[in-house]
Amino acid sequence: MANKAPRISTFSLAGIAAKIQTLQTTLADNLSWLDYSFGIADRYEKIINDETHILPLCFVYNTTDPIDMRPWPYDTYDSYAFWHVDEPGEVKYSDELSAAMRKYAIWNYSVACIIVADLRKIDDDPYNETKSKLKQDILEVFQNNSDINFSFWITQVYERNINEIFAPYTIEKPEEILKYPFVAFRFEGIVQFKQLCPVANTYSVTTRT
Repeated sequence: MANKAPRISTFSLAGIAAKIQTLQTTLADNLSWLDYSFGIADRYEKIINDETHILPLCFVYNTTDPIDMRPWPYDTYDSYAFWHVDEPGEVKYSDELSAAMRKYAIWNYSVACIIVADLRKIDDDPYNETKSKLKQDILEVFQNNSDINFSFWITQVYERNINEIFAPYTIEKPEEILKYPFVAFRFEGIVQFKQLCPVANTYSVTTRT
């Protein structure tokens, strides 16, 4: 069966979205076994059997429907990654709150990279060996990569409980997931960057007066 996942586009972004896109492409460029590296998921609420389910949706193109990032045991993705960003973003200023200082605020965001993989499609080594190697590969990319030109550090890692890995999103039938040969990781961390100098953005639609 052909893989159903699309090629992942990149965009001209700003702020935290731009930083996550850098991390997204860095993973894609440095993990040979990672098939699809998505960006930030949008939160979407859907009523199923009178219950509210929270879905992580990633828009790959502006003209197509978003993709549900939750894992399923019989999915045709070999491996994929996407990002969750907590709100609110924290803004820090210097102790001297002059107008000049406010232009160069420091932004801090709590983020999580969620990665799912089918080990059968990656390596013939024993399950536990391949899982440990994938985890180490991800850590190496995040901790030792010059392509990340802003501050990003890992604070926590989850790999055993699918509900914790995919929080705050709803996982249906969690008992069917994270059984051999499927693995998932959640790498939580902090993205920190300085606000850029003032810019004048342009838009394709004429502003009405």
